[in-house]
Amino acid sequence: MGQGNQDVDKALRQIVDSAARYRLAVLRYTDSVYDDTVLNVGMELAESIEKMEEKYGHNPTRFQFEVSDALEKIIYAHIATYKDLGPAVFLGNLGILFEKDLHIDVVGLLRRISRTTLTVLMWPGEVDEQRIYFLHKGSKITINQSDINFSII
Repeated sequence: MGQGNQDVDKALRQIVDSAARYRLAVLRYTDSVYDDTVLNVGMELAESIEKMEEKYGHNPTRFQFEVSDALEKIIYAHIATYKDLGPAVFLGNLGILFEKDLHIDVVGLLRRISRTTLTVLMWPGEVDEQRIYFLHKGSKITINQSDINFSII
């Protein structure tokens, strides 16, 4: 991976080498040596949404479908192939995924991507063994370990 933390690189390689159904890692995010590879999901999706609102804003179902489609295209376009990890994508600034009006199936999205691609969530919130919380443990926005198996690194 180049400039990454060796312990994190090793943990990511272990995830790739494992026979796990989902290759999903949650990396506590502060300032990261991976910043140059992290997809700013919020910024990219917001730019796409701006273009869609005029066209589909009057049709909520179509709008939500277009948002989900755009999100997957954005993520797949940012998958890179690394010598030691194979295909991988680092996702940051994830708050937009939890906007209720967008109706994004976050767990479904992560399942689809992480089946074939190492998916690393640069997570700004609290993390424990059973769930990850958006920002703090009091948050109602969580992803449960029982919904999708993830590795905390």
